[in-house]
Amino acid sequence: AIPAILSDRTSWFLTAVSFVPRSSITFLYISSSRWENSSSHLHSAAAFPEFISFKNRSMVIRKKLKDMIDQNGETVLNVSSMRILETSFESMRFVNQNDLKKKLYVIFDRNRKTVDMGGPTREWMSKLAKEIFNTKYGLFDCSSKMTYQPSDVSNIQPLYLEHFRYAGIFVARALMEGQCIDAHLTTSFIKQILHQKLAL
Repeated sequence: AIPAILSDRTSWFLTAVSFVPRSSITFLYISSSRWENSSSHLHSAAAFPEFISFKNRSMVIRKKLKDMIDQNGETVLNVSSMRILETSFESMRFVNQNDLKKKLYVIFDRNRKTVDMGGPTREWMSKLAKEIFNTKYGLFDCSSKMTYQPSDVSNIQPLYLEHFRYAGIFVARALMEGQCIDAHLTTSFIKQILHQKLAL
């Protein structure tokens, strides 16, 4: 289980990641037409999601998350390729929740000639994920199983609680984009994200 001393770090991370509905991750969405008009089937399927293949559940949930992105507006993020963690934090720090759901337009090194058709955004997410979970910054610890959870020495970082909020926002947005993040979380941390009971 995550030590009690980490509760403040975890709560800020969870507050940020929560703008992606937890139901989108834990509740089963049925896409097959023969289930759509049967509330009893939906109830049974939700109770026993293992009866539906992971592939089908994943496809429907990914689509639902993708549909949350507001395509009618955009949020511009100016980041430095040499200081991607710090500049991304500063660029996202005061963006409100509604703007965070808009289409992202990432500009590297103030190069506005770059047209973001998804490539720069994916590159930014891939690089930033590595930096956020880089243990040298002291925000996350990596276990022997190569899984991550908030570090108990993260308070060495100035504004460390805001950094956890920012990390949560980033993970939530990556889920919406369908972007794979190469960082596996500990089971106890995932259970806290999903508001499930922790085993002692």
